[in-house]
Amino acid sequence: MGNGSYGFRFTFESVKESYFTSFARYEEYVYAGHSSSGVVYRSTDHRNWETFMTVNDNKVTSLGVYSSTLFVGTEPEGGIYVLNSDTDKSRLLVITGDHKVSCMELYDGRLWAGTSPRGYIYSFDGTTWRQEQRMYGRGISCMAATDEKLFVFAEGAETGVCWDGESWETIGESMAAWSHASPSPSGTPLSPEHNILAVDNDGSSILFGGQNGEVLKKDDDITRLFQTDSGETTAISNIGSGMTLAAIGNKVYLIDENE
Repeated sequence: MGNGSYGFRFTFESVKESYFTSFARYEEYVYAGHSSSGVVYRSTDHRNWETFMTVNDNKVTSLGVYSSTLFVGTEPEGGIYVLNSDTDKSRLLVITGDHKVSCMELYDGRLWAGTSPRGYIYSFDGTTWRQEQRMYGRGISCMAATDEKLFVFAEGAETGVCWDGESWETIGESMAAWSHASPSPSGTPLSPEHNILAVDNDGSSILFGGQNGEVLKKDDDITRLFQTDSGETTAISNIGSGMTLAAIGNKVYLIDENE
């Protein structure tokens, strides 16, 4: 494993015992879902965050942008709210039948969503939400999309699955091998079962977060971009130009690979 030497700065501290759960980017804003009171924040500079909207559920657990529209996943009702950026009006669009909409991701012209603890995978084509798959394990924890495939990880599952636009398959030996065999700086395996809690694709590689406050980058090798003792990594988002936002514990960090 390589150890990166990248610039970073602490940008925001939430209320104690609460944290950011997810990020989504649209135009000049970064949106952040919060674990308290159904709040979605937004920011243009990653340092100053304002309350943008509130949904009628306890926690905002995932965010996605599709066709100029912000989608908000919640817990414990397992709902998906939709906000049109042109009208600033929100409404409850879907009740998933699960307790938590844990992640959202764009792939192949559709918005995908994973739920927990039942582990449903849904897709949205602009008209219809459809259940695509159900995973083994204790619920879907994260998704990441490259140009070729959508990767999905579940808590308690030995490895993940991927969708290539035509069929589902278990993640192959190369991905499964490094995720279980490659040690993190704390000495624990990088396993979807144990410590991959947040995933985001940066265009050419996949970024992972772990329970020990790490942000890791996987391409041909595994590079540690950042580590802190603030707590678990709960959300990661690549915001372009080699910069990554990471929610770790109740804090938000900006990691700059250019520095």
